[in-house]
Amino acid sequence: MRTNEFKETVEKARKAKGLSQRQLAKEIGLSQSTYNDTINGKIKKVDVEILKKIAAGLDLSLDYLIKISGYGDVYNLMNTEKYSNKSTRDFIETLDKYEKFQMDILDWDYQKRQKAFELQDHINNIKTEVKIITAGGVRRITDEEFLQELEDMYEITKEIAKKYDYSKLPKDV
Repeated sequence: MRTNEFKETVEKARKAKGLSQRQLAKEIGLSQSTYNDTINGKIKKVDVEILKKIAAGLDLSLDYLIKISGYGDVYNLMNTEKYSNKSTRDFIETLDKYEKFQMDILDWDYQKRQKAFELQDHINNIKTEVKIITAGGVRRITDEEFLQELEDMYEITKEIAKKYDYSKLPKDV
């Protein structure tokens, strides 16, 4: 984080609005200690949500705060021309869309993992049945039930094999 530049920018804007640190912190929904830790560089990677609040509360450019608060490398990966003429509100909306997309893809991954666990259960049931038969034991399931287990497994693999629907990716990301 470019601590001095960040602190100077935020403090200058705060003073220009005629607010004390306590007033600003309260207005943007932060504790005074969180606000102080943020502007004094005690928090090495400031949460983007805090930057959003500061930018909105002081009418500062969120993209500039992101750059000087340690996210410059990430910001540079984005097409800066694409975002250079956007307002703070537009930028916040874009970040919100990205966060929603991130949660969606994490949920998609979780669902795939759940299907994989379900498949493991089916495989384990078949392994157990084969071990019982191999050991000379009495079968617990009929041929039809065995085939149904295999069919269920096949259907689960079709779900796992599906690609993520990238049309859900925000258009301006």
